[in-house]
Amino acid sequence: MKLNALLAIVLLLTGFGSVKANDTIVVSQLLSSNPQTILKPFQTDSINLSGKKVDVAYLLKSVIVNTPSNLLIKRDADTNGSFSFNVPTENFSVGTHQFYITASAFGKATIEVSTSAAFELFVNGKSELSKTQVEDSINKESSKSIKLTFEPKTYQVTIKTLVSSEQKEPPTLSVKVIAPKASSMEVSTNNIHKLSINHILEGTRPTSATISPNGQFALIKYTTVYQEKGNTSSYTKLIDLKSKKTLLTDYNGRNNVSWMPRTNKLFYTRNASNGNRELVTVEPTTGEEFIIDDNLPEGYFSWSPSEEYLVFSKSEQGKAESGDLRQYLNPADRQPNYRNRIFLHKYDLNSRILSPVTFGLKTSSLQSFSSDGRYILLSRSDETLTDWPLSVSSFYKVDMNTLEVDTILSGVPHVSSAQFSPDSKTILFTGTGEAFNGIGKTIPSDSLTNIYNTEAFLMNLETKVVTPITRQFDPSIQRASWSQTNPSVIYFTTTDRDYVTVYRYNSKNNSFAKLPLDVEVVSTFDIALLANMALYFGQSASSPSKVYSCDLNKEKSTLIDFPQQASFNEYQLGEVKEYNIQSKDGNTIYGRYYLPPNFDPSKKYPMIVYYYGGTTPVERLFESRYPLHLYEAMGYVVYNPQPSGAIGFGQSFAARHVNAWGIHTAEDIIEGTKQFCTDHTFVNTKKIGCIGASYGGFMTQ
Repeated sequence: MKLNALLAIVLLLTGFGSVKANDTIVVSQLLSSNPQTILKPFQTDSINLSGKKVDVAYLLKSVIVNTPSNLLIKRDADTNGSFSFNVPTENFSVGTHQFYITASAFGKATIEVSTSAAFELFVNGKSELSKTQVEDSINKESSKSIKLTFEPKTYQVTIKTLVSSEQKEPPTLSVKVIAPKASSMEVSTNNIHKLSINHILEGTRPTSATISPNGQFALIKYTTVYQEKGNTSSYTKLIDLKSKKTLLTDYNGRNNVSWMPRTNKLFYTRNASNGNRELVTVEPTTGEEFIIDDNLPEGYFSWSPSEEYLVFSKSEQGKAESGDLRQYLNPADRQPNYRNRIFLHKYDLNSRILSPVTFGLKTSSLQSFSSDGRYILLSRSDETLTDWPLSVSSFYKVDMNTLEVDTILSGVPHVSSAQFSPDSKTILFTGTGEAFNGIGKTIPSDSLTNIYNTEAFLMNLETKVVTPITRQFDPSIQRASWSQTNPSVIYFTTTDRDYVTVYRYNSKNNSFAKLPLDVEVVSTFDIALLANMALYFGQSASSPSKVYSCDLNKEKSTLIDFPQQASFNEYQLGEVKEYNIQSKDGNTIYGRYYLPPNFDPSKKYPMIVYYYGGTTPVERLFESRYPLHLYEAMGYVVYNPQPSGAIGFGQSFAARHVNAWGIHTAEDIIEGTKQFCTDHTFVNTKKIGCIGASYGGFMTQ
């Protein structure tokens, strides 16, 4: 979904401050470690650098206890709400005691700890409170408290206690949580808790997944976001798909590593000590490296399938204006680097010669290689600011041995990309329904198509006949991968309603079949060059990113990695259900809704209506800028309609966005919300808010 800075939010929030009287929650159960003996350190001097002696305060801060969760023992308080400890026979003993606080609203609460032992209190690993003296029995000095601000999420509270052998009576521990409204706070030893923004923002997630040409290995790249400051790091893993063993993990120098186009080797670039740029290949099974070029030109490049040459896309700086007065060539000329252009160069790996392939005033874009590397498809775009769609494109077939050029298309509108078939006799084009004089258009000729709704076309290079293969296919094309092992098959990644799915297209019978993948929103789908295997990753409405391999013959997926699994198992999600209506215009308005955890249909819940309403549907993502599960975790019902005008529902549905200025969109949102409330009596109709970003912000205003 395209998101700008515009964001409109209308939320009806409840807080701790709604009740003035304080309620006290006595912590009646703890997860405790067995006490461990702590000895005084060998003292080479009587004081340290700070002039302090070894005492209770020093030991309390110095001793770190990281007891594994499986070694913690559940303990119940006595009838007085206290937990008792034994006095060690000598020296000191240390222990940890945990519980969890789940806040359902923003607000403040006080944690009060009473014990004759020394203690330090941590909230989510951060030290918040301590008492560094010990008493023989509970007195007014034994109690300490701290007032903290809580957000709607779950907090881990840990109390580290230090008991001295000199204490005359066994110490006890009691803990209380004092909040303005007890129902807003839940205290337990259960680590299954509600989703929080930290779960969405922090942790490790895959960012790309590619498969080796022979389908044997997976190269997966990850990014980790750390707690508190949000620092990030990236790393790469090489995994054997058959054994699922990790062969290589690289945290540093090879972040730009990728697969060679045909041989089962990795490659990356690096800067040598002499300042030259090196092109290096890596043997995946051994990790052995080979420098195949020790003075590689700078710039972005693409490998030819033959692996004999590279195509560089090199930028040339446009003519700058001088003086106080500047002429803007068009509105886009206000942007930095608009006048710069990109041209293609061939770099022969045998002769080490870099030579230009294209020259002129307009950028040249590499579209595709032929399977043998003999030819490339390239394109250029020219602006036509007085004619819709404001630009036209030209496509050329270039012989990379002779630089002879065959013009495939010249100055055509609505065509965006091109790709060779495996035998180079056909070209797959993508564009709008208006492309090729509207042969793929299904709506009336006097209606405009939604230019974001992408269609696919096949051109026979011998006859130049173009076939609109997706004319009766409702999903919108995102990406295409032509199978090299089965030339009659193309795999299309599509926007399919609020899903992102992959379809197998068979050119022999012009049929589409959806692959039964194990995610609802596919981020990447990479097929092996020489095997009927693929690697993909993605999310679902109620699941973070997972990485799978897929046997394309058996249409069977195998889980390769789920980096968020440990944290995912710790939180409780509400249920997601489908809700579709028939609008007054006769369109099916698809939607879904989210229910809070422990949902009770006999209760009344506030509701958030979230929508975009632009040209793309709100995908079934678990992690996004506006994570809908996060709102249900705060106690809201969340309704997400997909109003008319979105792509992925067919040309007619998408075209309702064109020149409508939100009229159809607003009608669908309002009608859907009213019908939802009628059909679901658990919605408190006096507490309905709405959220929309970009076009959704426009709709909210």
